[in-house]
Amino acid sequence: MPVDVDRVDALAAAVAGIYRQAETALLAAVTDRLAVGLDRTDWQARRLAQVGALHRAAAAIADTLADRGTTEVRAAVAAGYRAGQHDAVRELAGTLSPGTPLPARAGGAAEQRAANAVQALADATIGELRPVHAAILPQVDTAYRRAIAGAAARKTAGAATLREAAQGAWAELAGRGIVGFDDRAGRRWRLHTYVEMATRAAVNRAAVHGLVDQFTAAGVRLVSVDDKAGECWRCRPYEMRVLALWGATGRQHVAHHRGAGMVAVDVVATLDEAAAGGLFHPGCRHTIRAYLPGVSILLRAGRTADPAGEAARERQRAIERALRHWRELEAAALTPEGARRARDRIAAWDAEMADHVAAHGLRRKRYREQIGAGVIPPAGVVARTARRAGVPTPQDVEH
Repeated sequence: MPVDVDRVDALAAAVAGIYRQAETALLAAVTDRLAVGLDRTDWQARRLAQVGALHRAAAAIADTLADRGTTEVRAAVAAGYRAGQHDAVRELAGTLSPGTPLPARAGGAAEQRAANAVQALADATIGELRPVHAAILPQVDTAYRRAIAGAAARKTAGAATLREAAQGAWAELAGRGIVGFDDRAGRRWRLHTYVEMATRAAVNRAAVHGLVDQFTAAGVRLVSVDDKAGECWRCRPYEMRVLALWGATGRQHVAHHRGAGMVAVDVVATLDEAAAGGLFHPGCRHTIRAYLPGVSILLRAGRTADPAGEAARERQRAIERALRHWRELEAAALTPEGARRARDRIAAWDAEMADHVAAHGLRRKRYREQIGAGVIPPAGVVARTARRAGVPTPQDVEH
């Protein structure tokens, strides 16, 4: 079987969940301080006096997050690699000729190379997240000060009460996200969405790496890319085509898998070339399976994009963002009116999501619609998720 992309999603979501919890805890730390003394005339001065206390509370959350997040990213990447190995073994067990032994566990230099590759992948992902961690404290401090200044400005401009002015100013800031990150392309990300994207890409690469290592150990040189509905233009040239893990590409004659002479195979690229061309991009749901010459059949007729399917999934992501947005505004409400308005919008978006997934045959992922509970979970979140998803532990990896 190819890499289980739902399992990859689960591992990435486990890491992202830690960051969602931290975002909610930071949001609560600011909200709780802004909500105190809204009926006092010296509210602004008293809130500014709490900057130091907020900074210490936010620093404790950020420090815990950096430590916990780093640990769980490493666990997710390692679990992805083991999952890929496991998937390859299961596929080979079902496709190799009867009596053909499965490859033994790689040892010595090969095992060390695999460990080094997984370590490097985890290190690269953690390196991507360091600027994210560094941005947390300055952004929380800035959001808090801006909320106070914004409330004062709105009151001066004619807001009925300081409470309404503070609610409006803070809701505007909270709605944009108090912690964000600009990537190298200049795109703005929320903290947890960036982490989920980066972690999912790393876990998927690790899973493919584990799959390829096991195929290589079994002498499987050719693989095919699976068919996914709504493929994007980057993946389209490779979908349901044959790739080489090593060696020649192009039209070639290779031995039939079951020894029945030679068969012609069109190998469009190596796996590395396909990856460089866009396959396995962040968010990609394609994977590979062993291609057995003369046995495997590429069933798909015609390779076309599915813009309607891609648009439906993009709309689902947009509704998920809207639900998270209004749930955050409910959590950040300083007035009963603000909380009630947020709940009304949550109900409306929830109904729209139900209609959308039913109309387009999509699977609803409710965890993507939620914000965190505000407490960073203890260590081992990824390990528990991996066990539930059927990923073998380091002690019982099957070979």
